[in-house]
Amino acid sequence: MHKRTRDITTMAEVAGLVLLRTYSSKARLCADARAPNGVEMTFSLSTGTRSDVRGDLNEQAKMKRFARLNPAPVPSPTEIAARAIERAAKPSVEVIRKRTRVTAVPAPLAAAPITAPVASQPPSPPSLSTMTTKIDTPANNPVRDFTPAEFYRLCEWLKAQDLKLLPSFDALVLVASQKFGQPVSEATLKEAITVTERVEPEHWSPPTDPTVILADALATFMRSLGVEPPKTLMTLLQPALAEPA
Repeated sequence: MHKRTRDITTMAEVAGLVLLRTYSSKARLCADARAPNGVEMTFSLSTGTRSDVRGDLNEQAKMKRFARLNPAPVPSPTEIAARAIERAAKPSVEVIRKRTRVTAVPAPLAAAPITAPVASQPPSPPSLSTMTTKIDTPANNPVRDFTPAEFYRLCEWLKAQDLKLLPSFDALVLVASQKFGQPVSEATLKEAITVTERVEPEHWSPPTDPTVILADALATFMRSLGVEPPKTLMTLLQPALAEPA
């Protein structure tokens, strides 16, 4: 169960979703994830003893489609103008406050008694409780860049893989993320493919059949509404989802 929890967490991070919670339901590991625009959706993986690579890839594709259909909201021109005016007004307010403090006349003070001078002490260093340091957590930085040593190991691992056995580029991203125990970005993996001079298989290209494209778009839209596509619609996608021989 711990491994499957780690797998679905990695899949959500690769897709650009925020994982909210995980729980078990009917022999499946469920996870509630949030898209960049705040919309939430539930995904699930099989918890059986046999590996379900095909099911994992389908769930990874659902996560990516859900993230694409729910991007971060774009501010309207009115909001952009309001923010620009607010930013432009802030410096003038600070200048006015500074001038007020400089030109203010202090009230007369009573004569202080003369005392012996006290040696000044150097300021004490700030305590750990008062220091604020930004730490890159998975929520702040879901997909971090590989170090040179990690990228070298990624290239060596990629050389030994038979790309024809994988149904899509997304499948390679998922397998690599599970292999290295951290999200591997598509850009990093494409760079590794270029460095190792590997050629992507032809079946990785997106479908060109208009019927398959339309059926995939309709199925994606139905899933975004929380409705499972009917079997008759999924039958049209079988040629595009079929694994290579």
